[in-house]
Amino acid sequence: MRSKNNSDSGAMSLNALEQIDFQNYWLIAKRRWKPTAVIFVIALAASSVMASLQKPTYVADGKILLRSNSIPSLTGLGGESAGRISNLTMQSNPVRTEAQTLLSRPILQKAIDALNLMDESGKPLNPDALARTIKVKDISGTDVLEITYENQNPEIAAAVLN
Repeated sequence: MRSKNNSDSGAMSLNALEQIDFQNYWLIAKRRWKPTAVIFVIALAASSVMASLQKPTYVADGKILLRSNSIPSLTGLGGESAGRISNLTMQSNPVRTEAQTLLSRPILQKAIDALNLMDESGKPLNPDALARTIKVKDISGTDVLEITYENQNPEIAAAVLN
């Protein structure tokens, strides 16, 4: 009989402890509101200073619609399948193929040369470094590619994306 009472009081005391802990924390915060307010103000000021010291990052994004070329079929030179985007194998996806083409070294090198992109040390930017910052994603169920590029200079971000 006595053990039954102990288990009931143990369950009751657990609920009471949870309520007491919250009430105790509230009472402690009310009693020591000045140090709590000082810590809050310091944390707020530090986060504001850190946020103001960061350089803004601009994101340029765009979408490309991949469309087949219908001119060969209109002129009758290519037959029915001319100009159509088609798979080379059953597992390939022409939209993903175009995404990889956009991230190829020759295309990226042309963009670097045309825009005269430099790294922090003043050397021409490496195509691999540029490829890591460009995100190309195919939108499922469509023939659309979404391209995103981030840079601290808005003009460069827009130029690279274009």
